[in-house]
Amino acid sequence: MRHLALGFAVIAVAAVPARAEPRGFTIGGRPVWFVTGGVTAGGTVAGAPRGALVGGELGLVRIRDRQVAGLYLDGGYDFGVDAALVTAGPELAIIRRSPTMPLALGVDGGAAIRFGDDGGLGATGRVFLTVAGAVSLYGRYLFIDGDADRHAVQVGLTLKFPLAAPFGAGVR
Repeated sequence: MRHLALGFAVIAVAAVPARAEPRGFTIGGRPVWFVTGGVTAGGTVAGAPRGALVGGELGLVRIRDRQVAGLYLDGGYDFGVDAALVTAGPELAIIRRSPTMPLALGVDGGAAIRFGDDGGLGATGRVFLTVAGAVSLYGRYLFIDGDADRHAVQVGLTLKFPLAAPFGAGVR
């Protein structure tokens, strides 16, 4: 009778569902998604008529370990050519962890649209250095297939922050 009670106890313990939490041991970071947004300012320093530019940027990025991949969309007004500009495309970055200040070095680029008299479609590429996860210094090359002001080199500063809590597989 004792063995029968012990057998039922083992079956009862085995039948209890396991907790749905992940195991305590993992290798590597868990990926997480961020929606980011912020303001950008800078200027055209070569090519098209020189002038200031101001605007905003939105991003959707996935961070895993020290790698960042995602999509960005930015738009603003270029006072040098007196026209609005929108660019969008993929972005990639590598994060260097440091005890004092994290740094990220990245690239992005893709399609560009300039509105106005000399508007048109084009392409852009940008290199950026992000300090402390929020402040980015960038340099961008821009080509617009319009009648004039086809090429531009821009430099600037972007302040970008998470707009929502991180989500995805890495969040508990």
